[in-house]
Amino acid sequence: GFGGGGGGGGGGGGGGEVLLCAGAVSSPHLLLLSGIGSPDELAAHGIGAEVCLPGVGRNLIDQPAVVTGYTVTSPLSITDEMFWRRSGALSPRRVGEWLLRGSGPLASSGCDFGGFFSSRPGLAQPDLQLRFVPGLGTSPDGVSSYRDIGRAGKTPSGLTLQSIAVRPTARGSVSLSSADPSAPPRIETGYGTSEADLATLRQGLRLSRELVAQPAFDGVRGEEAWPRVDLGDDAALDEYIRSTAHSANALGGSCRMGSDPLAVVDPALRVRGASGLRVVDASVLPTLPGGQLGATTFALAERAARIILGERAAGEAEAPAERRQEHAHALGAA
Repeated sequence: GFGGGGGGGGGGGGGGEVLLCAGAVSSPHLLLLSGIGSPDELAAHGIGAEVCLPGVGRNLIDQPAVVTGYTVTSPLSITDEMFWRRSGALSPRRVGEWLLRGSGPLASSGCDFGGFFSSRPGLAQPDLQLRFVPGLGTSPDGVSSYRDIGRAGKTPSGLTLQSIAVRPTARGSVSLSSADPSAPPRIETGYGTSEADLATLRQGLRLSRELVAQPAFDGVRGEEAWPRVDLGDDAALDEYIRSTAHSANALGGSCRMGSDPLAVVDPALRVRGASGLRVVDASVLPTLPGGQLGATTFALAERAARIILGERAAGEAEAPAERRQEHAHALGAA
């Protein structure tokens, strides 16, 4: 077990340690299953508390997203390149292009282009990201559209602008649904609970329609697929946002770093109150940067490596001195 460590990470000279790098959903889930978390929550699922850390799973931060979609007047979507038009089957040519050269539409995430904007004057940093997607999903839920493409193949031709609140103020949680490790955790995203986030996304929807109305899209732009609501009606926009918001795939915060009672790891990423256990992923971030988390997570991992190697080097430097003391003590006893 990891309990009873008094907060030490133990990288120096002992039996090593465990680095938990499962992400903002699975890392807190694994800690809870291991008896590290709120004693009340653990007891409700018949799990004994090894370490009392009520902050495990709290402070989940996700960047909510909504989309504006349009049909197009000619087949120029990325899915038109990926799939055969008649059968909807994946094009062998495009598969070969990706396998042999790592290029072509299958090498794209589909949202390679976009920009950052301030949703209102006076902001120190942008709070809104727009991603341009040369395709149209099966629904306004961008995540389920990716799943549908994988299952059913080609989707309708179109174009999409995805609006993302990159500095969300809402907070969610990850908690246990069962003591069974194979059961998924319960996730509360917090979408639609923050007026500030709703205001950012409303402005994103307005800006998206304004951009697609520009002359550059004349001759290509078809009908609006969604949201198809009055952009001057905040209540209608909020209803659309709450019913279609999905993850922009930048989650963190659920094993937050800090020194207060709800912090899960200390500044060296050691799980507080546990021994030989660290969390090294985006779940330790107290807040999110105003964008995607790839570079941030790489930097976090590199920093963790330096911390661990530094502790190990310090432990190895201490070991010879300890051995000399033990040898002198043995000679004195003789």
